[in-house]
Amino acid sequence: MDLDSIKSFIVMAEAGSLTEAANRLYLNPSSLTGRIKKIEKELGEPLFVLKGRTLTLSPAGKVFLTYAKQFMTMGLDLDNEISTSQYTSKKFRIAATPVISTFILPKLINKFTQKYPDLEMDIYSCKGYEVREHILNDEVDLGIIQSSDFYESINYQHWFSDIDIMVVSGQHPWAERKQIQLEDLITQPLLAFQRHTAIWKNRIKWIKKQGVNPWIGMELIHIETIKEILLNQYGYSFIPSSCIEKELEDGSLVEVKLANSPQWKRNTFFITNIKEKLSPIYSEFIEFSLEETKETLLDRGGRLIS
Repeated sequence: MDLDSIKSFIVMAEAGSLTEAANRLYLNPSSLTGRIKKIEKELGEPLFVLKGRTLTLSPAGKVFLTYAKQFMTMGLDLDNEISTSQYTSKKFRIAATPVISTFILPKLINKFTQKYPDLEMDIYSCKGYEVREHILNDEVDLGIIQSSDFYESINYQHWFSDIDIMVVSGQHPWAERKQIQLEDLITQPLLAFQRHTAIWKNRIKWIKKQGVNPWIGMELIHIETIKEILLNQYGYSFIPSSCIEKELEDGSLVEVKLANSPQWKRNTFFITNIKEKLSPIYSEFIEFSLEETKETLLDRGGRLIS
């Protein structure tokens, strides 16, 4: 009986709904059901009873919930003891998408290695599907991706949500305007970033649905290149806010509001192979990252994006 299955049971007991519990855990409902059935098979008793549309604990489930919470606490305490006394003999292997590896990880890695100076870091920067392949092929132990796709063979833990914002140079004609209308988009070139991603496709689909066909001036894969072109007063782009904090602060880039536009959110996840037990040092790194970024990954209104 593993900690992930026990944690899933506790979340499902608290949620009272398979769908809600699966959403909280970022799992497919079938994966969550499999974890619960695994425990029930070991115990030989059903843990839940369906009443209407609500899941309630069976008598055995009520008893097991008490022990499950105690077991989780003991398991986490044990992991903490191990991680502080003997963290790992393996390399510290992470794969992350370019936005994360370029703009988020460097400061975190610097602080974390101050605590564990002997860690031998291997960090791969690659596309989301390549991060998943590294995880499934046991080439890295921890992945970090921005994705809306979920796979049953992978565990997902939500880290934070970033917001794509529309930006122009501080010297651009749009910089002084409070709001841009949709029809304005055909008058300036759009610097396209990550056209293969769901967030890009959904955004363009929404714009076209409003009757506007934007002028795509360039397609680029590196945010630094996009920023340099924008700073030369060419066009506009939609960029994750965490990538341009410095430029927004000094005014070299300016956020421009698009009339009636929905919020374009990028969810960031830690991912691991569901078949592999995560070493305590990686669990500690995840907790460290969550704590360190709690105060820094804020939206422009000063609220934590989560």
